[in-house]
Amino acid sequence: MIHLLLSLVLLLPHSALLWFTEKKSSMISYYPFFDLAGDVHGQYSDLLRLFEYGGLPPEANYLFLGDYVDRGKQSLETICLLLAYKIKYPENFFLLRGNHECASINRIYGFYDECKRRFNVRLWKTFTECFNCLPVAALIDEKILCMHGGLSPDLHNLDQIRNLQRPTDVPDTGLLCDLLWSDPSKEVQGWGMNDRGVSYTFGADKVSEFLQKHDLDLICRAHQVKLQPIVFNVLYQVGLSLYLHFSFFY
Repeated sequence: MIHLLLSLVLLLPHSALLWFTEKKSSMISYYPFFDLAGDVHGQYSDLLRLFEYGGLPPEANYLFLGDYVDRGKQSLETICLLLAYKIKYPENFFLLRGNHECASINRIYGFYDECKRRFNVRLWKTFTECFNCLPVAALIDEKILCMHGGLSPDLHNLDQIRNLQRPTDVPDTGLLCDLLWSDPSKEVQGWGMNDRGVSYTFGADKVSEFLQKHDLDLICRAHQVKLQPIVFNVLYQVGLSLYLHFSFFY
């Protein structure tokens, strides 16, 4: 464990909150190249190893896809470092919301207990206020849509994501819930039941339909750990050009 001062730890979510609330849209839109990272889940040593491989900001641009806390033993170190980089390099370092950046989830899976054990419940509430303002999706170069979870049957145009109101808790159903909770599945066509008991699963047909409708090349998400990623390959002919569209997670 790293010795953290409560006054400095409290300053980080307060300062980051100002940046998150300045941006009115719930979807980030940027053009530069990013290194994308999935669930960190309080594994601070793995986060340091990631920066060792990918380079430190601002030499490298990063987009993290959520789930920074819970499960691991050093959620506080992890989220503090991520927020510190966000504050110092706001145009090079981006954080999306995951389903564990939600009070009802991280109250159970470890972050609440870590905050209470090492400091106090007030600190957990302060982070909750910050998490409630995190953006939920990113659009890179107008072609790559990134989120923590996946697609939603309620998602018909990207302005719906942009117009999601913040601050907000994560509801049990609806667009915001699905963006943070849904999963791809090779076993379904269209929409299916999700074994998590929350949101849906979606098939390759829904990926293809969504990419073509919105003129996107890629959907990138996190939310699951697999030795082999699920890849949906969708080939179609446009004029004389052949495009390969796929959805994957790290």
